[in-house]
Amino acid sequence: MRAAATGPAELDCCPRRRGVRAVRLAALVCALVALWAAAPARAGLAPPGQLPIGFWCGPPRAFVADAAAAAARMAEIKAAGFNMASPPCEPPYDTATNQRVLTAAQQAGIKVIVSDQRLTDAVAGGSTAQLDQVLADYASYPALGGYYLGDEPSTDAFSRVGAVVSYLRARDPEHPAYVNVIPDFATPGQLGVSDYATYLDQYLGTSGISLLSYDHYPTDGFFTNLAAARDAAAAHGVPFWQIVLSTRHLSYDQPTQAQKLWEGMQTLAYGGKGVMFFTYWTVGLEDPDNWGEAIIDGAGTQTSQYSEITDVNAQLQSIGQALLGATNRYTFQNGKPVAGAIARPVGAPVRVDGSTPLTIGVFDDGTYLYTLVTNRDAETARTATLQVATGTSPLERLGPSGTWSAVSAAGSATAVGAALPAGGGVLYRTALPVAPIGS
Repeated sequence: MRAAATGPAELDCCPRRRGVRAVRLAALVCALVALWAAAPARAGLAPPGQLPIGFWCGPPRAFVADAAAAAARMAEIKAAGFNMASPPCEPPYDTATNQRVLTAAQQAGIKVIVSDQRLTDAVAGGSTAQLDQVLADYASYPALGGYYLGDEPSTDAFSRVGAVVSYLRARDPEHPAYVNVIPDFATPGQLGVSDYATYLDQYLGTSGISLLSYDHYPTDGFFTNLAAARDAAAAHGVPFWQIVLSTRHLSYDQPTQAQKLWEGMQTLAYGGKGVMFFTYWTVGLEDPDNWGEAIIDGAGTQTSQYSEITDVNAQLQSIGQALLGATNRYTFQNGKPVAGAIARPVGAPVRVDGSTPLTIGVFDDGTYLYTLVTNRDAETARTATLQVATGTSPLERLGPSGTWSAVSAAGSATAVGAALPAGGGVLYRTALPVAPIGS
């Protein structure tokens, strides 16, 4: 989770705290090297069959201090359309609070990414006994989603991360480790290598982690980072998530509801399998000039963002859930090009008439071809006319209730008018095989 373009030279093991940390490569790496070949854990950080939608930062310890308070906060999180809860940004929960939150999350029907100092100590060169204690404390809780190991590692931390990932996986394969990596605007000194593609490749190849997560807010490079994450994740056979902006801080303006929807829809169009928002709870109360109110304010009260994010999450969940089992084949943009985007490939099964600014993701799951058409304009609703290839079944459109309805009969191609709200999207599908549409 990133507030500015400054980053650590090594793994930052405390959310939102940055800086170079002196860490040692202790005997942990050697002791665990035999476990590196263990089978990957499933990325089950959210309830099965749902698009993972989460956030940073969670309710502070004082607001989950007893069972009733924790239950109310987890229910509030679920009601906003989140299916994952994350720890507070500072200070972290103690073991008893984590267990109380896990119990409350089970009642609400959501998962929890657990942060525990013993996990981050183990990454920094601690003992396996610490990890055994963590497993004993949390692994049996049904609401456990996974284990938070740290934020924004550079290359010299990858082997330590991998050792802990491997140890946890061998003993608890149902609950994956979670680490958030550096975005692409970091310097080579922060990355530890000369370029971002190499950074991601080395991270995924060395850490053995089963999920690529990063954060990038709507600035220059947003689409470049999406493309890089999509390509690296596909090359290593893992899903990727993106953390996007919900709260004004530092140089980042407060996003509107449409802009938050835009961030999530663009992530889905590039094949992202999870979206997280920064932040859920208001932080930086001592610095209001640089930090704005989040979805929940510092006193624990819902802000206007709460109803906004509830609507955004419902739209993302509807489309994202339909695409969970589908593979992104490519993503292209229509209209004025932006950095990191490609134009429509010749023969693609969808073509746009005119220059409406769109991002279009093409997916398939072996049965259906899916076309996600998103409005690249976060300020204005747009109408687009599309030529969409149709296979052996009618072309269908996903409705707000999650049901599919036919918009045309089977044939070689169908003209479709897509009405897109600012930042929004619409999903189509048709049965395979599908003939390409010429240039």
